[in-house]
Amino acid sequence: MAMCLEDEDERISNLAKLFFHELSKKGNNPIYNLLPDILGKLSNENLKRESFCNIMQFLIGSIKKDKQMESLVEKLCNRFSGVTNTRQWEYISYCLSQLTFTEKGVKKLMELFKTYEHVLSEDSVMDNFRNIVNKAKKFAKPEMKSCIEEFEEKLVKFHIEKKEQELTAQNAQTHQQKLSSLENFVVAKNGEECAESDIVGDETDANVSDPSVEGMDQSSHNVSKSKVELDEHSQASSEVTELEPCENEVQSPMTAIHLRGTSKSKAKKSSMKVQRGFRAPIVDPSNPGALELPTGPTSNGP
Repeated sequence: MAMCLEDEDERISNLAKLFFHELSKKGNNPIYNLLPDILGKLSNENLKRESFCNIMQFLIGSIKKDKQMESLVEKLCNRFSGVTNTRQWEYISYCLSQLTFTEKGVKKLMELFKTYEHVLSEDSVMDNFRNIVNKAKKFAKPEMKSCIEEFEEKLVKFHIEKKEQELTAQNAQTHQQKLSSLENFVVAKNGEECAESDIVGDETDANVSDPSVEGMDQSSHNVSKSKVELDEHSQASSEVTELEPCENEVQSPMTAIHLRGTSKSKAKKSSMKVQRGFRAPIVDPSNPGALELPTGPTSNGP
C-alpha cells in the first residue's frame, strides 16, 4: 500500500495518500507502529532512492506527537544493529533525519551512539547525521548547543577513524592479493623451468649413447676388422705360397723332404725341378740307399 504512494497513475497515488491521511487520524496513529516494518519492507524492494525518500517523508510527516517522535528515534537506532547492508543503513539514517527532534530526542540519539557508530564510515550516513545536528542546533537552548557540538565532534571523529580503518583494511587486502598473484606467478614460472629442464634432459639423454651398446658396436667392428685382416692375411699367404716356386730356383732333395709336411704334391713337383743342365740323382731300386750321379755331359761342362 505504501508503494502506491509513488504509483505512475496519479489517481492511484492520490487515493493512497488519502488512505494514510485518514489512518493517521486514528486515536493512536497506526502509522507510528507500522513505520519500522514499512521501512524494512521498502528497503528490500527494487525502488529508486528518490521514490523511497518521498514515501517515507510522507509517512513520517503524518506523525505529530513528540512522544512518538522520541520513541521512533530509539526504534530506528536499534534497527542499525540488525542489518549489514549499506543501503539499509542509508535508508534508516534518512528516516532519522526526517524526524522532528526535541531535546529529549537529541539526548536519546546521543545515548544510543553505540548502536550506530559502526555505520558512520559511510559518507551518505554521515551526511544524514549532519542534517540531524543542524536541525537540533536551530531549536536548542544555549546550554544544549554545547552538548550538540560535542556530539557533532564525536560523530566526525568516529567517521574519520572508521574511514581510516576501512582504508587500511582495503590496502591490506590489496597487498595480500598482490602477494598471492606473485606467488602464483613464481609457482607457474618454476613449473615452466622444470618442464624445460625435463625436455633438455630428455634431449641430452637421447644424444648420449649407451656405453654397453657402444661396446657391442665396437666389438662387432673389431671382429669384422679382424675377420677382414684374417682374410687378407690368408689371401696373401696363398699368393706367397703360389709364388714360392720360381723358375730360377733349384730344388734339392733335402728341400723336397723339408717341404713334405706342407704339401706332398708340391714337394714332389719341387723335387723334380732342376736348374739349367742339372740332372736329378738316379736311385737304384735294388739299393735305395745308394745314389748314382749322372755321368753324361752337361751343357755347361763335364
